[in-house]
Amino acid sequence: MASIRSSGPHFFEQAARRDPNYALAHAGVAESYASLGWYGFRPDEARSKSRAAITSALALDDSLAEVHAAAGLCHLWLQWDWPETDRALRTAIELEPSHTRAKCWFAFLRMAQGRFSEACTFAREAQALELVSPYVSAILMHALMLDGSHSEALAEVERGRDLAPDSLHVLWSSGAAYGRAGLPDEAVAVLERAAMLSNRDTYYLAWLGWAYGVANLREPAESTLDELQARAGTAYVAPLFRSWIMGALGRIDEAFDLLEEGYLERSPLLTWLAFPVYDPLRNDVRFNDLSRRMSLITGDGKEFWPGDSKQTLRP
Repeated sequence: MASIRSSGPHFFEQAARRDPNYALAHAGVAESYASLGWYGFRPDEARSKSRAAITSALALDDSLAEVHAAAGLCHLWLQWDWPETDRALRTAIELEPSHTRAKCWFAFLRMAQGRFSEACTFAREAQALELVSPYVSAILMHALMLDGSHSEALAEVERGRDLAPDSLHVLWSSGAAYGRAGLPDEAVAVLERAAMLSNRDTYYLAWLGWAYGVANLREPAESTLDELQARAGTAYVAPLFRSWIMGALGRIDEAFDLLEEGYLERSPLLTWLAFPVYDPLRNDVRFNDLSRRMSLITGDGKEFWPGDSKQTLRP
């Protein structure tokens, strides 16, 4: 996975250097770094590189759907700016109604806002455009899972695994769906495979450690947490990765300390607070406060709006 992280933006950056006036290359750079931010790339660096690239892309050609779609993803994951995300993605779809990724990212936005039924609609529209896309299948799994449609989510898990049994998107999304549906053993099985196929990339290790905790497999959960802690001593590891496992192990105060670190660095991983990795923390007043500060939704239909950005998660 490390090679994928380094090579993803590299090719777009190479294209932008060869032709500085090629707007799509700059959009590709922005989209790549925004995506890497989700998978645990250092947020401040991802934000800086994405912002510079999307500014160039828009200046070069703001008539391209790809440029506005990439801008929407940057606004969503790196800026936490829901109105600008909505505006950019609407523009992308107006310019190109069949833009699959723009519909996928609209589904992401609606999940972040707690509007899960709308997320399902956008994900289904994307799937109608790309029936055999494992990526789209994974997004529909998430939307159905968060909407409480567990039987449909699990049916999509089976469909996605038939399409691409070793797709990392499908595997970790399946693990999330299994975990939320109360099937921890199945979650462990698919996430162990994801960790193996990714060469134990920190993102998939974090999901696996969470699944171990949910399955009451304390020893492997602690071992996975120790592995992430050791790697954090020599390289950047997203604080939220360790928070997920600590929450599943019942180490709630430590989990919230790391959640605060993620908030202060504006981690893209906080845009999906409705996801099951945050379930062990959901009933704590500190979690509700975080939801309010991020303009997100707690899952009970009550929306919160931003407060003082200087507040912390500590009681």
